[in-house]
Formats: sequence, C-alpha cells, structure tokens
Amino acid sequence: MAVEVTASLCVFLGCFMAFSSALVTTSCDIFQQDLPGLDGALHTSCPSLPTIGSGLLARCTNVNHLEIALKEVPRNVETLCFIGLSVKNISEGIFLGLDNLTALYLQGSFFVWGGAFRELISLRYLVIMGGWNIYNYVKLDNGVFQGLEALTHLKLDKVFIDVTIQPNVFKPLKALQAAFFFQNEIHRLYFLTRTLASLTALEILVVNRNGILATREGDCIESQTPSQPMGFSPVISTLDLTSNGLHKVEYGSLCNFKHLKVFKVDATFLKVEELLQSGIEEVEALSLNAMKNIDYISMLNVCKVVEHLKVRNLTAAQNFIGQIDPKSLEGCSGLLSLNLSDNILRSFSGHLVQKLPSIMFLLLSHNKIKTLDLCQSGSGSVLLRNLIHLDLSLNRITDLGTQQLSCVPALLSLDLSSNHIVDLKNSAFLGLDRLEVLNLESNGLFILENFYFEHLPTLKVLGLKGNQLKNHNQSFNVLTQLEELSLSFEDMGTFYAPHPHLTKLQLEGYNIETGCLQNCSTMKKVEIKAPLVHISTCKSSPFVSVMELHLEDNHEVICLPLGTTDCYTKGLRSFPNVQRVLYSSSAELPLTKVSSPLKDTLSYLPNLRHLHLINLRKDFENGFLIPDLLFHNLTSLSSLILEDSGIEHFSSSIFSDLSSLELLIIKSQEMKTLQEGLFDGMDRLKYLYLTDVHLDCSCDQAWISGWLATHTKVRSPKTNAINCSLGSLKMNWLNFLEKHCSPQYQYYLFIGTFSFHAIFILAALLYHKVRLYLRYLLHMLRTWWNYRGRRDGRQCYDFDAFVSYSSHDECWVVNEFLPNLEEQGPPFFKVCLHGRDFELGKDILDNIVDSIYRSRRTICLVSHHFLRSHWCSMEMRMATYRLIAERENTLIIVFLEKISTRRLSRYHQMARLVKKKTYLEWTEDVQEQPLFWARLRKAIGEDEVQEVVDE
Repeated sequence: MAVEVTASLCVFLGCFMAFSSALVTTSCDIFQQDLPGLDGALHTSCPSLPTIGSGLLARCTNVNHLEIALKEVPRNVETLCFIGLSVKNISEGIFLGLDNLTALYLQGSFFVWGGAFRELISLRYLVIMGGWNIYNYVKLDNGVFQGLEALTHLKLDKVFIDVTIQPNVFKPLKALQAAFFFQNEIHRLYFLTRTLASLTALEILVVNRNGILATREGDCIESQTPSQPMGFSPVISTLDLTSNGLHKVEYGSLCNFKHLKVFKVDATFLKVEELLQSGIEEVEALSLNAMKNIDYISMLNVCKVVEHLKVRNLTAAQNFIGQIDPKSLEGCSGLLSLNLSDNILRSFSGHLVQKLPSIMFLLLSHNKIKTLDLCQSGSGSVLLRNLIHLDLSLNRITDLGTQQLSCVPALLSLDLSSNHIVDLKNSAFLGLDRLEVLNLESNGLFILENFYFEHLPTLKVLGLKGNQLKNHNQSFNVLTQLEELSLSFEDMGTFYAPHPHLTKLQLEGYNIETGCLQNCSTMKKVEIKAPLVHISTCKSSPFVSVMELHLEDNHEVICLPLGTTDCYTKGLRSFPNVQRVLYSSSAELPLTKVSSPLKDTLSYLPNLRHLHLINLRKDFENGFLIPDLLFHNLTSLSSLILEDSGIEHFSSSIFSDLSSLELLIIKSQEMKTLQEGLFDGMDRLKYLYLTDVHLDCSCDQAWISGWLATHTKVRSPKTNAINCSLGSLKMNWLNFLEKHCSPQYQYYLFIGTFSFHAIFILAALLYHKVRLYLRYLLHMLRTWWNYRGRRDGRQCYDFDAFVSYSSHDECWVVNEFLPNLEEQGPPFFKVCLHGRDFELGKDILDNIVDSIYRSRRTICLVSHHFLRSHWCSMEMRMATYRLIAERENTLIIVFLEKISTRRLSRYHQMARLVKKKTYLEWTEDVQEQPLFWARLRKAIGEDEVQEVVDE
C-alpha cells in the first residue's frame, strides 16, 4: 500500500509540476549542429569548441542552478556549453547519463570537485574558463579528471592550477593530444611540463599569458631522473608561449621540444638569437608576431635562427619592420612561406625576393608598399619558379605595369585588394598562365578594358567588388574557365553571363540589368545587392539552374522579355528551381513603387526550401504585401527566418500552408498579435526561436507558453528573454503573464483542488505510518470499556501465553515447546499459536493484537530468523506497546540461539529490552533443560505485578 500511495503522490506532484512549469522558462537553447537554413541568424556553436558531427548542441546562458538546467538538456546531447555559470560548485557525477557528450564548455567562477566528469566516456573536448573578471578564477579538486580516458583536447582559461600540490592532476588523461593553458598563474614551464610528462599522446602544448618570464635550464626534464623515472614522454609538435613576457631563454631549457612543427613566441620580449642554444633542434613553422621589444627584431638574427633551426615557414607580422637589407635574408633562403604583414614596408623588390628562391607563399598585406617591383633587381630580372600565393592587399599600389608579375609563372592566387589601383597596363598579367584566383576588390578601377584579363586563361575566381565600375566592356569574354565573379557598378550596370563554367555571381550597384546570352546551365548561386534589378531574356528562363538567390537592399525585380520594354513579369519567376532565397528590402522606397518583388511570386517557386526575409516593414506598412498571402502554397518550405520583417499581426492562417516547415526563427521583431492556433498547421515543426522579439503585454498571447509546454518535441526559445510593452512601460513577458493573466477563480479553484488532494494523500501516508498505533489505541479503548466496571484489576484471559516465533523455528515449537507447556503439569498452560489459533478470514494485524490482549503473557522466541522476520518484528512491537502501557511484566524473551551484541545492536528495540529485562536462553545441554522449563513455567504462572520503566 505504501508503494501505491507514494506512486500516486509522485504522479500527482508530477502533474502539478508540469502544470506549473507551463510558464517556467528554459535556460538552454537546443540545436541540431548541422541545422540547415540558419544563414547566421542564430548562435549555434560554443566558444572555443569545434563543430563536431551533426548531433544535438545545447547552449545555456546565465545558469544559477546547474542541476535544474541539466534536466532540460536531452540525454543524447553531443555538445554542451554553459556561458555565465553562476554556481559555487560543480559536484561529483553531476553529468552522469550524458553518454554521448563529446564536447563540454564551462564558463564561470566555481570549484570543480573530483569525479565531476565521471563516466563521460565519449568526451573528447573540454573547455573550462573562469569569469570575465580577472579575479574570478576556477579551482580544481584532486582527481577532477578521473574517468576522462578518451579526452583529446583540454583548454583551461583562468583556471588556477597549483601543480606543486597537484602533481598528478593530469595523469588520467592518457589520450590527451592538445593542452591549452591561459592565465593559470603558472610562472615556470617546468611546473607544467612535469605534470604532463607521462602523457605520451600529447602533441600540442599552448601556454599563453601565464607570466613565464624565462625558461630555465632546470625546465629541461632529463630522461629517467629519480623525480621523473620515465623522463618526458610526449613528443610535442606544437609549442606556443605567446604573451608570457618572456625575456630569457637559458641554455638547453627547451630540450624537451627538439623537433617542432610549430613554435610561437608572439608578443614576448625574447631575444631571437637565444633560440640558437635553447635545446630546440628543428622547427618547421616559427611565429614571431608583435614582439614587445622591436630593438631585438633584426631580420639578420631572425634568419640566422631560421637557418639553424631549419625553419620552413616564418611569420614576423606587426613588428614595425620598415626596411630589409638583402644580405640579412641570406639565412632565409630555405623558406617556403614568409609572412611580413602589418609592418611598415615601403617596398619589396627583386633584390629581396631573389634571396628567397624556394618561397611558395609570400604575405605582405597591410604595409605601405606603393610600387610592385618583385621581378626587377639591379642585376637584372628575377625568376621565382615556386611562388604560388602572393598577398599584397591593404597597401598603396596605384597601378600595375606591363609584365610586372612575369617572374612568377607558377602563381595560383594573387590578392591585390584594398589598394589604390586605377589602371592596369597592357599585359600586366603576362606570364600568369596558371593563375586561378585574382582579387582586385576595393580599388579605384572604373573601366575594364578588353585587354585587362587576356593573359589569364585558367582564371576561376575574379573579385572586383568595391570598384564602382562604369563599364566592363567585353573584358570577361576571354575568361573561359571563370567560375566565380563579383562586380560593383557605380550606378547603372549591365552584365550578361556567357560563361559556360560560371557557378557564382555577385553584383552590386543601383540599377543592374543582367541575363544570359548563351549557356547559363552551371550557375548555382546569384547574389545581387541593388535597389533595381532588371532581368533580360525572360522567355528562355535564363537562371533555371540557380539554387541559391540573395537579393539585398532591393525594392524592384522585373523580367523584361527580349526586345521589348512594355511587358514584364515578376523577376523572381526567372529562378524557377531556386531552393534558398534571402531577400532584404531597401531602407528607402521610391514614391513610384507600387508593389513588392515578393508579391505573387514565392508561390511560383515549387522547390523553395529555405526562405530568409529581412526588413520588410515598409512593404507591409504601404500595403505592398499582405501577411496572410505571403506564404501561400509554400508546402515544401522547411525553414523560415523573419528578421525585422515588419509583420506585427500574426493571424492563425498566416502559416497555414507551411506543412513541411521544420525551423521557424522570428528575430528583431515587434509583434503585437499572435493569434491562437498560429502554429497548428506546422506538424513537422522541430525548432521555434523567438530572438530579440518584443510583444504587446496582453493576455491574448498567454496561449504561447501553454503551447510550448505541451509540444515538447519542438525546440523552443528561452522565453524569459522576451519583453513586452504596456503603454510606455516595458516589462518581462513571463512576469506579466504570471501577474495579470491568471483569472482569480481559476487560481482559487486550482489551489482548492490541490489542497484537497494533498491532504488526502498525506492522510493516507500518515495512516500507513501510524496504523499500528491507531489499532493499539482502539484495542485499549475497547478493553477499557469492557472492564471499566471492575475494581479488582483482574482480567479474564483466554490463553496463558501468546507465542511469537519464526516459521523456521516451528519444529522446535512443536517438538519441544508445546509438549513441555501444554502436556506436562500441573499446571497445564494453554498457549496461542498463530498457525493454530488465529481466527480465519480476519486481518492478520487484528489477529495479532487480539491474541496478545487475550493472553496473560507474550513469549518471543528470538533467533536469527526471528530478527529478520517482518511479522515477528510487528508482534514484538505490539507486545512492547502493551508492556509500556500496562506497566506489567507481560513480555518474556527467550533466546533460541546465541546472538552477538554487535548483531543485536542493529535491532534497536530488541537491544533496549535486553538491557532492561532479564531473559531466558535455550540450551542444548540435556541436563540443563529441566531448569530452563522450570524457570519458563514460573515466569508464565507468576501473579505479582512488576513495574516496567518506560524509556
């Protein structure tokens, strides 16, 4: 009965919690990591964590109760992050049950207990980050990483580690491949490396902003020392000591990092030449960015280090390098890549590049270079046979002369964006027969001559945005392999796409006319940013192959049939097979506008799957669009994003045709009316996000919280972030609903019914708990009533003794007990046995109580089986109640077996009685048994009254 009552209570309370949580918000947003159609509208990643697989990601912010928040997280989540975690402790085993968790991010200020990550058998990425305040550090308990045998990547940022008293803290991480330490108050590299010495899988070690001022000789862990019997086991390939204030590298101090693929000492005070005797023998990629003491950055010393350490890739950006002596680069002749970006170089001529005969990647962006003279030197022309990538963006180059790049025949990618180029000389690209990517964006070009690109037969990607072109003539006709093209027009521009391989087209301007003169069958993506777009040759469906269309800052798209201007159709119909559309309206609409490109067009796109609409407010305000008709017949649409769409009143029929919709995002939106039943037609809806929305404070919207509570398969937003307005007053939407949208009679009815059920269930539980006492009290009252007239204190009993025993001891009772008491005498005693004298059909408990009170004495035959028996325990308890109540010697205890005091102490009631009362012990000695029976017969038959002390 107890189980049934408890179950009923749990069910009732569960219903109550479900009812009351209809207005309770979640702390976490749940996403599918490969969720299509987002277009960057939501943050679906965790900081410092990669996108892993396609499973569920939970992103929780401002969590005050970790246990409650974890209840909202699905058990099969793969990536979990807590941002702004306001808890004091992360307790042991708190993440139990998350067997699929592969990545975990924790940010806040807390203490992590040992075993907190126990049984996270799939966890591979763990990031623990302290609070935003520099003093809000995270602290770790010993054994905190127990159970993380599969962990491969660990990042600790503002996590205090005292490796002097926690030398084995990382020892369980046998599979660790990459360790990142940021602001951990580690001032000696040795303190860290000795705790990692046994991790044979470790390859990447990053120690940033830890105040390491020097690497000491003692930082080198020799093999098989008494303190490190295994030496330093990891074979580190990447060592990053960025932003440590490093001033000194002592002799041999980095001996444990002999062969490095990557070595970074950015933003330090290091004297580069000290690396020559550091103990490092080989470095593939060396990074010396933003060195603090620029007096020590000499390219001569740098190249000495490059030569000594066999460096193949060198980065020395942000170092105020203004001039380089060609002789200083002699030690850098073996470099494959050189990055000198963000310096103050004014030139990089052939005198320098001829010292780099093996160079493949040369990055010189964000300098002050005015003239491009890579191919010229005082001794004649230069030939760079291996250079495949050249970055000269963000410089001050004004023009490209003839054959200025003829010395780099292997060049595949050339970036000249954000310069001041206004003209390209004839044959400027002569010799670049293998060039595939050319970026000329954000320059001063305004006319493209026909000969500009005639020497680029293999060009696939051409970027010309930000150039305010007036005319491009026939300059693209020679680019027969072109796949991606971006253009910006000053005002009006005309572009036709005759290229058989063109897959992506980007156009910007005010009034753009575009179309296909020949084959456009490979075009997959079109992005146009222009208020006016005119598409020609509509009769031939010019963009039938386009799958993705972006129209930004637009208010008119029309399609003109070839050779006429008096008949046109809506331009979006020129993209009949498009699957993804992003459309944003112009900020300013002309007075002549009478319609919207979206009106009566979306329904003609039968393959449309993803739709993203931005800034349509003025289209709705002026009546160019009608909300209830906008999404008509879009039965195949799977994702819809409305960002500042301007729809203020959402009727129940607006989404009625979106039967295939799985994702709905409403963002940056003023929403006055959300009619009940708004989401009823979307049976496949999985994700509903209301981000940065503002509602009217009205009880008509209260149905939303109930809908979210009952549709548990729909991933819903953190509704506690939604605000509403009541006149000029702004408040939290949920707070408004709780205060103003619960009618008083419903509230009182709920409180009344809840109270009734609670009292009923508690009464049932209470009865189960005290029913023995109640039955005993009832029997006492009945006995008092029957004998109230008697003054002599004597009572009539049916039995001399009631015998309480275990069924396992029944043979002893039948063979020894009964013959000695009932068959030998005088006197002949009459005893009550439950198996012989209980009244048939009567409740067992009532039989026990009646038999005890119909007997002068109660004899408890105590054995090990007796102590374990539930019914024997109950009979003992009732006999004890009688003993205490009547204060007469009514209870006789007989031990049939030897029972140790330690074992008896487990049964508190029996132990107390044994301490206060004398008892009999059965003996197997035949000679002593007559004395046993004599004493027992005397105890049953004696009439004197003995006071019993009630404890």
